[in-house]
Amino acid sequence: FKGENSFSGQVYTAWTVTNAFTLAGSTAWNAGGGVDTDWNTEANWSLGVPGAAAQADFLSAAKKATVTAAATTLAVGTVSVQTGGALTFDLGSDTTLGATTMFVGTNTASALTLASGALAVGNGGLAAGLGSSITLNSGSRVSTGSLRLSGTSTKVLVSGGASLASSGMATFGGASSGITVQTGGVWNATNITLSSGPAAVVIDGGVATNTGSLYLGNNASGSYGDTLLVQNGGRFRQVGSAVQVAVKQSAVIMAAAGGTFEAASNISLGTGSDWGSPGYLIASNGNISVGGTVYVCADARYHTQHFFVYEDEGLTTSVNVAGSVVLGRGSAAAGDPGNRNNVFGVFGGDVAIGSSLIIGGTKAAATNNALKVKGASTHLTAASLAVTNQSRLVFSVDNSGFATVPVSISGNVNIDGTTQLEIDAAARTQKGVVTLVESTGGAFVSSIPSGNITVTGRGGYRVEVLQTGGLALKFTVLGTLLRVL
Repeated sequence: FKGENSFSGQVYTAWTVTNAFTLAGSTAWNAGGGVDTDWNTEANWSLGVPGAAAQADFLSAAKKATVTAAATTLAVGTVSVQTGGALTFDLGSDTTLGATTMFVGTNTASALTLASGALAVGNGGLAAGLGSSITLNSGSRVSTGSLRLSGTSTKVLVSGGASLASSGMATFGGASSGITVQTGGVWNATNITLSSGPAAVVIDGGVATNTGSLYLGNNASGSYGDTLLVQNGGRFRQVGSAVQVAVKQSAVIMAAAGGTFEAASNISLGTGSDWGSPGYLIASNGNISVGGTVYVCADARYHTQHFFVYEDEGLTTSVNVAGSVVLGRGSAAAGDPGNRNNVFGVFGGDVAIGSSLIIGGTKAAATNNALKVKGASTHLTAASLAVTNQSRLVFSVDNSGFATVPVSISGNVNIDGTTQLEIDAAARTQKGVVTLVESTGGAFVSSIPSGNITVTGRGGYRVEVLQTGGLALKFTVLGTLLRVL
């Protein structure tokens, strides 16, 4: 290269560039125009190999890039896959993208694939939007700071044999956005927020572990239906702080088809700064394990929260709660919904509650909460039972003659006089006995008036509430007549 005096036309100096340069601005990948696929080859870029402050652009669907890298560190500022571009990293060794931020789909749906090797994204994190996709193939490993998905139908797929580690906040903020972890895939997260439904985390046979916070339905103005689904033998381990479902909008956690959801601490349905929408915790032929307490409506500004347990014939459902299950927790201010209309429904499976089953809480505004039990294969155990504040006990029984509602309380039972007791007995002509509660050793207190007892189906059933151990008190209902024996 020669410099020339523009006035006299005389050459005043000359120099030669012998080394490739790295750019501090923006440079685009030249698919088809380069000599190979190596990131560090100058001819592969429009303006040279990107430097530590540069932006590396992959700009066109027609210029799909497969990039290899012999170096273990790519000193680039930002990687941007846009205008429908598609970038595949095929790395033979562990590779670090310096302190970069990686954007996928900054203005048009685009695709990033890690075909092999390990890629470490720097402090800026990994972001995708506008229907873009990030795919980790078998044998690949990605670690990033934050993980941010926005825009409709933006997806992350962790294939079997692949792993993803997100050390910052993982945010799913676009409708129908989400992550799927397939069988053999692994996702290790630090904090997870679903904030614009219906966003979804699907653990489809894979394993996910979250060591920090977990929020679902965390957007007051967002759509409804954020979902965390664990199925097909998958496992989600929440080993960090408490789980909050339906923080501001409706959301669901569901363990199905042999999936397992584990929470080391509490699970709260309906909690946050705004009046909320329904939240759901569901075990359906799956397993839920809780190290703390399940609050079915944790805040007085919420109501109509649900904890449901189902089991189909020939399959198994298991729910273990080390603490209590509480329907109706908080006190209500003027105008607040007041923890009403929450339901704990057990329609099959084994449910073990290590401490108390509390229906209605202790606040007068927490009304019309319900425990519903149905199914010959159902087994519900708890250390104590308290029913207050116009709550309902609803038991459905079959016509096997002497049908026992499968609720076993090992300690104290207290049912106040406002409780509505409903027995849905199957139609039959012969008389039968329905045992509601058996208490082995605890005090039994009930002040249910006969007018609050409803027996449906064709008559002939005798409904009993028993205590075995201590004083043998028997409360028997014949029609609408309450007798103490």
